[in-house]
Amino acid sequence: SWDQVDKFNQKVSVTDMCLHLELCEAFFLSYALGCLVVTDTENKEMTLLRMWNLYLELEPDFPYRYAAYHHCRARGWITRSGYSMGSDWLLYKIGPPFYHATFTVRVEVACGST
Repeated sequence: SWDQVDKFNQKVSVTDMCLHLELCEAFFLSYALGCLVVTDTENKEMTLLRMWNLYLELEPDFPYRYAAYHHCRARGWITRSGYSMGSDWLLYKIGPPFYHATFTVRVEVACGST
């Protein structure tokens, strides 16, 4: 319930949190929500095109994984890394502290040209 969410949020301070984002999460927050600025090693702001090209270099299947991530987030799912469960993403109704994942998502590229 949302009461549980409120109680949990009151217990956590900003100094207690450490945020690690996957490439898809970082791109979604920058592109879709516009609430994250990514900087390079020289502390210069990266454009979306530069981020896309770098992420594609780091993860050749990035466009496919991002498409699946964006699809799930756009439909209201809380999406977290699923590597510990053998998948790409875990989907939650409210969030990991409150429920187990409802679904796991595995992205398989059948043909790299489509």
